[in-house]
Amino acid sequence: MAARLNNPFARTSLISGLGSGVSRGLRFVVEAAVCLTLAVSLFRTFVAQGYMIETGSMAPTLWGYHRRATCPSCGTAICVSETRTDGRAFCPNCGRGGIDLEHQARDDGDQLLVNRAAFDFKSPHRWGVVVFRNPSKPAQAFVKRLAGLPNETLQIIQGDLYINGEIQTKPLAVRRSLQIPVFDQDHLPNDHDPDWQPRWVIEPGTTGWQEHGSVFGFDDLSLDPTVTASLKHPQSNPPPPTSKTLAPQAGLRYRHWIRRGGRHATSVPVRQWPIGVPATGAAYDQLRYDDLMGVLVCTGALPKTRRDELLHGAPAEFQQAVHELYEASHLSPIRDVYGYNGGMHGEGGQREVRDLALSLTLNVPAGQGEVRIGISDGTEQFEACFDFANGQVRLIQLQTGLTVRTGPLTCRHGIDADVELSLMDRQVLVAVDQVEPFAAYSYQATSVAANSKPATPWRPVWISAAKVQARVSHLKLWRDVYYTEGEGPRSGSATAVKLGPDEYFVLGDNSPVSMDSRCWPAGERLSAGLILGQPFLVHLPSVRQRVSIGGRSTDIRIPDISRIRYIR
Repeated sequence: MAARLNNPFARTSLISGLGSGVSRGLRFVVEAAVCLTLAVSLFRTFVAQGYMIETGSMAPTLWGYHRRATCPSCGTAICVSETRTDGRAFCPNCGRGGIDLEHQARDDGDQLLVNRAAFDFKSPHRWGVVVFRNPSKPAQAFVKRLAGLPNETLQIIQGDLYINGEIQTKPLAVRRSLQIPVFDQDHLPNDHDPDWQPRWVIEPGTTGWQEHGSVFGFDDLSLDPTVTASLKHPQSNPPPPTSKTLAPQAGLRYRHWIRRGGRHATSVPVRQWPIGVPATGAAYDQLRYDDLMGVLVCTGALPKTRRDELLHGAPAEFQQAVHELYEASHLSPIRDVYGYNGGMHGEGGQREVRDLALSLTLNVPAGQGEVRIGISDGTEQFEACFDFANGQVRLIQLQTGLTVRTGPLTCRHGIDADVELSLMDRQVLVAVDQVEPFAAYSYQATSVAANSKPATPWRPVWISAAKVQARVSHLKLWRDVYYTEGEGPRSGSATAVKLGPDEYFVLGDNSPVSMDSRCWPAGERLSAGLILGQPFLVHLPSVRQRVSIGGRSTDIRIPDISRIRYIR
């Protein structure tokens, strides 16, 4: 090689070859860039088009303009609409309030790629996300979720969607796309947070359960066989549940403990109001003493300051009642809270939610017993029994003791299994590693009276185990969208909306603030001709980052890869 390089003719030949290679390489790059530009242009012209979300009517599925922060207690990422003007947010996971937003830069909304040809050969389907022209301002594009199809009669009753008098259930993939986080056990508040109490608790009197940070373990391979038999054959006529009834046979249970606020009522017996204790009245309107019934009633969670006022100088019997009231008042039903909307409860948080889902990771290293995961909507109670002795997953309706579904157990000893159990729209669904072992079980799937109020579960999910070693981790509780009745000519639980032959009805996932078909003026209708396509990808997301150059600060946008996702 050295001799050839030293040869002037060889050197000339080499340089000529290099020049030819560079020319070919440059030509390839230029041609590739031109082809890519043409392909993107043609793709966006005839197949896809980009849109940016501006508002939060589809949050948390899709974000509009927003500000982001991190909860200082539990580390949960918080995304709040930039329309919040008070500069504060609350954590939808642990409920911590007063989180600073003033120093957070505004981020743009999600950018969507929309398949413009999605409905050329098929009709839009229920629960699909669509982009369409605003019926009153065709130059303006909206994004919502399809709820009603042509010629259907639609109603919203107690947060659920009814079509032609029947409640509408959601397949597993749709349920996942709609579910809203309630609590993530992996994001526990730190040990220095004095205002926090655990939500997942081991029930007093149970054995075998231990807590290890965010993970729970069970170890009891020597359980009495008679107890095991009773677990496999529950009572045929258990007592009917009430809103605060403890679910049977639970060792580990979720309770929705809140820091402050709430609209629930809690009471404790108090024979008489003690002399010298500050009286209830307008200044403390969340407290009410009923001397006729001999009870002290609190609306919402009793603040520590008010508790301490009541305890000061009070007799021991009254102090005990106040302590009981304080603890009980912080247990609340789950509500339709939207952290994105900001505020203490966000534009929402007023309605009790019964439709929930639990996801977790289950590992059973040893044992031939069972692990049971239970869920209740306040009226019905079900348990998914993972029976390692018989290799089955059974769904048991606790009111009757009947096994209503049976399927193969795909969990293997010592291997993590991702388990999901949901009770939404009066349908129970079980999945293991994203596969359903049996068909979803529906009950009472007909319209209910608009003026009847079902019970709400206060301790809605639980876990029990017998004759196994087990580890439960990544516990996450979710809720369904609670569709509010809205304000407009086509809203209200008594309103049954009859859709025309070319008319669709759309709803926003962020129901309390969404301007959708419920709110449009009379005469405005969404027809097929106004539908632009189906969004399928959140692309080119970015986040603002402040940098300092030469003593001057400025905001630049950097890619946020974590937000790239498919839309379902």
